[in-house]
Amino acid sequence: MKKMILHVTRWFIIAIVFTQGVYSQPKPDYELEEIVVTANRVPTAFSEVTRNVSIIRRDEIEAAHIQSVQDLLEYAIGVDVKQRGPLGIQADVSIRGGTFEQTLILIDGIKMSDPQTGHHNMDLPLTVDDIERIEILQGHGSRLYGPNALGGVINIITRKGQEKRAVFRAITGEYGLSEQRISLSYPSGAVRNTLSVSKKKTDGYRENTDFKVSTLSYGLSVPVKSRTVDFSLRYIDKAFGANGFYSASFPNQWEQTKTTLMTARTAWSNQRLSFSPRFYWRRHDDDFILDKKRPEWYRNTHATDSYGAEFQSLLTTGVGTVALGGEIGKEEIESSNLGNHTRTKGGLFIEQQFDRNRILKVVLGASAYYYSDWGWKVWPGMDIGIRLTEKMRMYGSVGQSFRVPTYTELYYRSPANLGNPDLRPEEAWTYEAGFIRKGEVFQGDLSLFRREGNRLIDWVRASDTLAWEARNIATVNTNGVSVRMALNPAGIINHFPVSLIRVSYAYLDSDKQTGGIESKYVLNQLRHQFILEFEYLFLPRLKQNWKFRYEERLGYQGHYLVDTGIVWSYKNGEAFLRITNLFNTIYADIGSVPLPGRWIMAGLSFNLFPVNR
Repeated sequence: MKKMILHVTRWFIIAIVFTQGVYSQPKPDYELEEIVVTANRVPTAFSEVTRNVSIIRRDEIEAAHIQSVQDLLEYAIGVDVKQRGPLGIQADVSIRGGTFEQTLILIDGIKMSDPQTGHHNMDLPLTVDDIERIEILQGHGSRLYGPNALGGVINIITRKGQEKRAVFRAITGEYGLSEQRISLSYPSGAVRNTLSVSKKKTDGYRENTDFKVSTLSYGLSVPVKSRTVDFSLRYIDKAFGANGFYSASFPNQWEQTKTTLMTARTAWSNQRLSFSPRFYWRRHDDDFILDKKRPEWYRNTHATDSYGAEFQSLLTTGVGTVALGGEIGKEEIESSNLGNHTRTKGGLFIEQQFDRNRILKVVLGASAYYYSDWGWKVWPGMDIGIRLTEKMRMYGSVGQSFRVPTYTELYYRSPANLGNPDLRPEEAWTYEAGFIRKGEVFQGDLSLFRREGNRLIDWVRASDTLAWEARNIATVNTNGVSVRMALNPAGIINHFPVSLIRVSYAYLDSDKQTGGIESKYVLNQLRHQFILEFEYLFLPRLKQNWKFRYEERLGYQGHYLVDTGIVWSYKNGEAFLRITNLFNTIYADIGSVPLPGRWIMAGLSFNLFPVNR
């Protein structure tokens, strides 16, 4: 790793020296946009949050030229993306050493958790062109969102079509990679329409890793009297070779998943009170074949439906703002292996925010949640923030969270895996403290946390000759620290060519003793995670970025990865060249599923409504 850091640093210095003589970047006029985030039930400005929250903004998404949410999250510190297939085919995403089942994924606040298995939580029916930003809340989230927010929450905020946009993208690359995307938006008065269509395919980077993906996403916003009604319909169809995804003994596994998401929402308010209901339906279909050469030998089909209604009201009083709300819903599955099951769910929440003097902010909240299988339970939490200066504050947080078993964990039966219908929900207490500094030139944060997990669910076995069995294993305590720093050098040195330097590091330690029991998911988190990013201008409109990652996972050798991209901007669009895994590192995130080596891809985009650059 040390040799690799020196190698990247040397090229970094050479690039700076070269570009100093070629092009000088003018000092930018910084204007920090205030973003309202969902780290609390009471909408809060990003500069005022009392939790560990990071944001991937729209300009970062556009500059990265990345083709999936999974690839974007690879560069978020504290987030562990275990990929089986590249470019968004399948990945398990976790936060702070939790499992992929313990991270709640949202689209505009709507839960994307799949009741069959968390392996499908990232089957997201949208393209990166649909995303305005991604908010990542690290730590407990059940007092905010109820189930499955044990390790953290990832909320994908979509674009609402305020601007004219007609963007056409074409991407090509090695291994037969091809993608075409169209993203349209044309506001007409108060009516807004957005439409995205995408088709992506590849021949595969090794045997039986080919895939085809089709995505369709539509959004409509219309005024009705004094309020606005928003409607969205999103769909994705993924068919892919799954070589070794679930068992190294079967290289000819094949799978197809389809996800449909329909949402409707509205809101109305006056000076003191607001009310916002929303409705959702998520459908997921999964067709899995163990050996595509013998499709009828072992085949599982699953169809899940999750639907419900949520509401939230905000009331401003003399002592702060209080949020009240609730939800009710149902989860259903029809499965050739798991059987047919239904469970109802619902909950109520309350949050009181005190912030009278802008120095001390206190947030108290709790949710009471019900599942027909397990009954009611209350999940409390508290946040405290202290403003030290205009740009710096410290915070502390404590809260309890939970995660319910999936239908796969409860009922799956095969020669290699045995579900357990007696499983109980997982629980955890999380404690955290940290410092945050915001600014035009330098930003940074430091956080320390401890999570005390109880009855955590994992697939375990005593020897490799036995089947994996789902169990509520003993308490697992996880301690961690993370630090992030970002610098805009051009804000200090006029005409400096480097526009961004960002460094992040996270360390995790778990005190779980396996006692001879082999763990499939709970005990394979990242112990060390280091990320370095920087970008600079070669010439006017010609920019290059570098992304360096070092990851060391429990039970695996550490590895480094280097990605780079060159972007040329012109009036109506961009042309880019992107190289992932530049030095052809051999590595795997899960089991014996090797991920791609060096992969070169290029693309063009064209906007009928050009923006000023």
